Formats: sequence, structure tokens, C-alpha cells
Amino acid sequence: MEQTPFYAESGGRDSDAGRIIGDGVELEVVDVQRPVKGLIVHRVRVNQGELLSGAQVLASVDGEWRIGACQAHSGTHVMHAALRQVLGPTALQSGSYNKPGYLRLDFAWQSGLSQQIRADVEEAANQGDP
Repeated sequence: MEQTPFYAESGGRDSDAGRIIGDGVELEVVDVQRPVKGLIVHRVRVNQGELLSGAQVLASVDGEWRIGACQAHSGTHVMHAALRQVLGPTALQSGSYNKPGYLRLDFAWQSGLSQQIRADVEEAANQGDP
């Protein structure tokens, strides 16, 4: 069954973190992937016990982690809009990676960005309406 409260890594956003707890077992969720359609894989660290097939468990997402990941993901959109405002419509995002406290936006450009252009992009992003 394809059910989990955990967001699987996708679209440049890192997966959720959290815990899975059951009778005598505690797992820390460290990664969630969708390697093929219909399959969700959780990578966990076993903190206590052993997870048995068919065991009833409670899965809970770390709310602070999810909020931080969402903020980083939103920041990528703001940064992309600011780049396009300053550099023009050919400044296109080619990838990204976001997790709490971290964002990376990939884009191709014909040269390095000068200190002034970087300052202009930062100002446009901080205006909140690039």
C-alpha cells in the first residue's frame, strides 16, 4: 500500500525526517525515496528493538524539519525569480536541492556574476516581490 506521512525526496526537496514507533521498536527515519511508481522506501536508523513484519506502528514527521524544508524550497523560487528579474528571462533554473537551513539553485549563465549583480539579486530577493 502506498501510504506514508513522510514526503519522499522529489523536485529538489529533501525528504522528511521523523520517527516510527511501535511495541518495543523505535526507528529514526533518515531518508524517504520513490525508486519506482507505487513504491515508497524509508531508510531508518534502528534506535531500539526489531521491526517485525505486520507490526502496528505510528509514523510521525518531524514538524520543524518539514517547515525548514518547505522554507528552503520556497526560497529557491524567490531566488529564481530574483535572478530572472536582474539577469533577464534567459536565467533559467536547471536544478535545485533544498533541506532545512540550506538551498542550492543551479542555473547556467555566460559568465560569473559580479559583486554588484549578486548584490542586485540579493536586494530583489529580499524585496519579497521579485
